[in-house]
Amino acid sequence: MPDETDRTEGEGFFNRWSRRKRGGAENQPAADPLVNSDEVPPTDTTGEAEIAQPEEQAAAAFDDVDFETLDYSSDYTRFMGDNVPDHIRKQALAKLWASDPVLANLDGLTDYSDDFTDAALAVPLGMLKTAHRVGKGFLTDEEVAEWEQLGRPTDDPASAVAGAGAAAVGSSVSITIESPDHVDIRALFDASDAYSNSLYPAESNHPVSPEKLIGAGAVFAVARDEEQKALGCGAVICQPDGRAELKRMWVDPSARRGGIGAKILNHLIDEARQRQVSWLGLETGYKQREAIALYRNSGFKEIDPFPPYADDPNSVFMALALERPNDDDTADQPSGL
Repeated sequence: MPDETDRTEGEGFFNRWSRRKRGGAENQPAADPLVNSDEVPPTDTTGEAEIAQPEEQAAAAFDDVDFETLDYSSDYTRFMGDNVPDHIRKQALAKLWASDPVLANLDGLTDYSDDFTDAALAVPLGMLKTAHRVGKGFLTDEEVAEWEQLGRPTDDPASAVAGAGAAAVGSSVSITIESPDHVDIRALFDASDAYSNSLYPAESNHPVSPEKLIGAGAVFAVARDEEQKALGCGAVICQPDGRAELKRMWVDPSARRGGIGAKILNHLIDEARQRQVSWLGLETGYKQREAIALYRNSGFKEIDPFPPYADDPNSVFMALALERPNDDDTADQPSGL
C-alpha cells in the first residue's frame, strides 16, 4: 500500500480537500442514541454560583450605608478594600468627587460653580453691596441713595423704619444762632472739608473758616438734639446792599433724612429776611444731588457764576429772591455780592 506521500503526488487541490473532509467525518465519535438531539445538554453552573455568592455577600455588607448622605467629609476608607465590589466603590467615589470642590474642579475651568455669596465671604447677610448699576456705571454715595429711593413704595418696611428713625431725630432738633468758634462746630467743619476734598480738586472748593465768618458778621445757625449734640450747621453772610450768600451748609451723615437740612435752611432764610436781604445766592458742587434738590424745593434757581466766583464745571450756582410786596424778581444773576 503506497504511503501518504505517494498518494498526494500529482493530486490536485480540490482532491486533497475532499479527501481530508471525508477523513474528518470518519474520525467523529458516534452519536449517543439515548440523547435527544433537540435537547440542550445541561450546563454545570456550580462553579459560577460559588463565585457569585461571595460577591453578593460582600455587597450586602454595605446595606447599612446611605450613599445620599455621603459628602467630602465622610470616611471613604471602608470602600477601598480589596473585597469591595466595583459598583459599591464607584458609587461611593462618585459622591466624593461630586461633593469635594477640589476634586470636582481639577482643571479650574468651572468658575461658575464657585460660591460668591455673602456666606462664602464671611460677611453678615445683606452687607455685600456694590455701587455699580447696569447702564450707569459706578455711582457716588449721593447717587446711590437717590437711585435706591426710585420706585420704592411708600409702604416699604425698610423705608418706613428708616423714615421713622429720621423723623424722630428731626422732631427733637432745635435751631439756634451761635458763634462758629466752638469745638463741636469745628468738628462739623472738618467733616465737611474732608468730604468736599474727596469729591473735588482744591481749586473747586471754597470753604470759609470760623474766623472769617465771625469777621464778616455772619448769621450762623446750629442744629442740636435734646442732648445738645451738634448735628448740622449753616451760615448767611449779609451785605449792606441787600444781598447775601449761603455758606457752610452741612448735616452729619448719621442725622440725615430727618429734615434737619431743611430746618437749618428755612431758619437762615428767615434770618436773612429779618435783615432785609432781597437776594440770597450760593455755590455748591454738582455731585451734591441731595443738597441741590433741597435748594430747588426751597425756591432756588440755577444761575451763572456771581462774584467772587469764576466759571467752574464742578460748581453749581443758585439764587433765591426774597420777594416783598411790589418787589421785582431779583433772582437773576446780580452784578456782585
